[in-house]
Amino acid sequence: MGQNTSFHRKDDYPPQRFMEQPVESGPYKGHLCERENRDKMLDQFYELHGRDKETGLQTKTSLLKLGMERVAEKLEEIGRLIDK
Repeated sequence: MGQNTSFHRKDDYPPQRFMEQPVESGPYKGHLCERENRDKMLDQFYELHGRDKETGLQTKTSLLKLGMERVAEKLEEIGRLIDK
């Protein structure tokens, strides 16, 4: 397909420094982007958007519900679709 198809759940995290260095100013001064909270938000996002929570990949079921059979076929061809 000519595109980078190597994105996974790990790519949906902010840069590591956001989870290690507190915010320096503003109303959230001193706060960190805690990994546990980010994991909960990602789980909710993936569930709402029909994605697999482990990998972040689109599920076949969600694409078929949206009438996107051709997209499901193409993603399946390149190994980027979860069969749920």
